[in-house]
Amino acid sequence: MISESRIEFIRNKISEICDIAQKTMNHEEDAIMCCRRILSLLNLIEFPRNDIYYFFTGIVSQTDDIPRGDLRNSCAEQFLQTKDREANEFIAQVRSSITLNCQKLIDFLKEY
Repeated sequence: MISESRIEFIRNKISEICDIAQKTMNHEEDAIMCCRRILSLLNLIEFPRNDIYYFFTGIVSQTDDIPRGDLRNSCAEQFLQTKDREANEFIAQVRSSITLNCQKLIDFLKEY
């Protein structure tokens, strides 16, 4: 049996995931960081390993060499320019798939 505190924890994380997914679809936040945060939260709630989960795993895997957040402070400017260009090209290629999978995730979590 799942404890009430675990259920509340999962509900809070689901709400957080849906908020991040919506911001990603609205282009309000960095798509790479959002995908990373979504995957981390999916792991916390022990989300089923399905196509949605594997999509976000793939995005994170494809972008794991692109510095984001505080890590950028320790990188050379030339390196950041190169990685930012790579990130922008990658996101341009997969933006519609990210949006689609964010919506699928929200829809799935409504029933979870």
